Amino acid sequence: MSEMHPKVQVIQFGDKSSWIIGTPPAVPDGSAGSSKSLQISYTDEIREESFHRHTGEIEECYIVLKGSIKLKVEDRIHTLTEKTMIRVPSNQCHKIVEFSEGAAYLTIRAPLSDESRKHECSE
Repeated sequence: MSEMHPKVQVIQFGDKSSWIIGTPPAVPDGSAGSSKSLQISYTDEIREESFHRHTGEIEECYIVLKGSIKLKVEDRIHTLTEKTMIRVPSNQCHKIVEFSEGAAYLTIRAPLSDESRKHECSE
């Protein structure tokens, strides 16, 4: 692991996906963008996922870096192309329903989440 802020760690999932987890360093309390915890994931090997939501105050942003993805949020499908993003508010059911070959994206999630806060939704 490279040297980082002492409260930040990188978790690698195979060759294609990793999470950066921890408290953002040098962000004053109460400033825009501050949070107790932050997760950033890079994905370029997209897998099928369930229609789900995160409970609590967890919000996610998807930022498309390459190609395109279609993200279903509640009953709407949003098409995201390179250099576009979408914010998914807490408790909103969502999933990637389609993606182009070679697509890559970042997911930014705050505050910190785990599988106990992820719940399946009916489609």
